[in-house]
Amino acid sequence: MRMRGTPVSSQSPADLFLYVALPYLALASFALGHVWRYRFDKFGWTSRSSEIYEKRWLEWGGPLFHYGAFMVIAGHVLGIVVPVRVTAALGISESQYEILAKSGGVTGLALCAAGLFILSCGGFETVVFAVRPRAWTSLP
Repeated sequence: MRMRGTPVSSQSPADLFLYVALPYLALASFALGHVWRYRFDKFGWTSRSSEIYEKRWLEWGGPLFHYGAFMVIAGHVLGIVVPVRVTAALGISESQYEILAKSGGVTGLALCAAGLFILSCGGFETVVFAVRPRAWTSLP
């Protein structure tokens, strides 16, 4: 039973915002963005893009990003699903498990970040070629 004047949580307001409110705001933004996109901008993006011009960037950046993201997600899933007694039965100590988890996580993060960097920087040199000539007349 809770006594009067006793705080429900000892967390700071910043922690409550970052770990309670922000995830719900992100999910709401994701859902509302999809609804808006479906209703108002269904055909706003076309296949006419600079993908053709930046093919070599996509060949490197895409797989690096996806393999890195897969490693990070798989590591989190395995960390949640595999019980402690399984790692103990395999003879893996807590410190070995921590080293294995951190090295896999850092590797996945590095791959993901490198792929994202390549994908982000790859299109800057060729984005001019994707713009149709008549679009230049509408620029201020």
